[in-house]
Amino acid sequence: MSPRLSILMALVGAAAADMPFDIQTQFIDQGGCLPVMLITALFVAKTMASMAFGKTKLGIRQSLTLVSLIGINWASFGTQYNVHTDGAVLVTGCSSGIGLDAALRINKAGFTVFAGVRTQKDADKLVALSPSLRPIILDVTKGEHISQAQITIEQSGLPLVGLVNNAGAAAMSSVELEAPNSWILEVNFLGVAQLTHKLMPLLRKSKGRVVNIGSMYGNIAPQYISYYSASKAAIKMLSDSLRREMYQIGDPVSVSIVEPGFIKTPLVESAVREAVEKTNAAVGSPYHDSLVASTKGICAQPFLLKFTTVSHTSDAIEHALRSLRPRVRYLVGLDAKLFTFLSWLLPERLMDQVLSSFFNNLARPEVLGPLTGDPNCNLAFKVA
Repeated sequence: MSPRLSILMALVGAAAADMPFDIQTQFIDQGGCLPVMLITALFVAKTMASMAFGKTKLGIRQSLTLVSLIGINWASFGTQYNVHTDGAVLVTGCSSGIGLDAALRINKAGFTVFAGVRTQKDADKLVALSPSLRPIILDVTKGEHISQAQITIEQSGLPLVGLVNNAGAAAMSSVELEAPNSWILEVNFLGVAQLTHKLMPLLRKSKGRVVNIGSMYGNIAPQYISYYSASKAAIKMLSDSLRREMYQIGDPVSVSIVEPGFIKTPLVESAVREAVEKTNAAVGSPYHDSLVASTKGICAQPFLLKFTTVSHTSDAIEHALRSLRPRVRYLVGLDAKLFTFLSWLLPERLMDQVLSSFFNNLARPEVLGPLTGDPNCNLAFKVA
């Protein structure tokens, strides 16, 4: 296969991967992975054209390539899972952002949604938005809350057909300037693991589905979000291992992970405000200027990528819960797909430079000003 054709196939595959879910699903639910199907079709067309014009014969190399592509296509068809049209779905972290939008979307689709929130105020807000939602007080770091959530679902008499582990925390800081943040790991990983552990018997009984909300930062770890990235990488490994456990025992429980790129949510806005405070406390530190640039870059991302919203994440969650062939991973947003691809393609040292340049260039006043309307992204930094 010529280098030019290989590049063309890669571009077609990338374009197909970035298609909207409603278009992709028409192909995938009919049986397969769209990029792989397109690559196979291109290879077959190229080989047949070359043979027709007498430029090549179907030799050993072409035959092996064709057999390999057909095999990959067959494997990519994916396991079929039970499609539920009703039943109970537990969504955690529903007070705002991704969780709130997902809960409303799933509820609208006909499921009974138990929406986990941490305060009664948030529970009242959910009921005001949609009276059919069933809010429950659920802090995933508290064992008693998890046990009570299990009891509440069991007492409802409804089969638990879905668990969406969305509750999360975020923070920015330097490893040297801030000691390990156990709270982030407790919320983003240990809480998810404990809740999933408790509810797996109910999910296996109903042949339900688990959808974990990860992050593109579970695939790449930019500067100053080490603890957050570590927690999301742990979620990715948990999802992979649990999925393989289900496969090993022949149990029809689907396990998917949704990995969004940068989406502007109250959680992110809170993390940026905290980052400004930590950066101002680091005046005089060798990290100060770099922290300022990285925080400004994070602040600018929603303006640069404003077309990616919580609605796109809900598209992925709904597909993972309702599709005949749910995907293993959902990368949501162009930045998630691009950076994950680059981290696979580029040498590690070069990727270090790419990430550093990306945030530093976003933080430049001539870039930041037009994007956000303020050269400091409306953040009050102290001058070193």
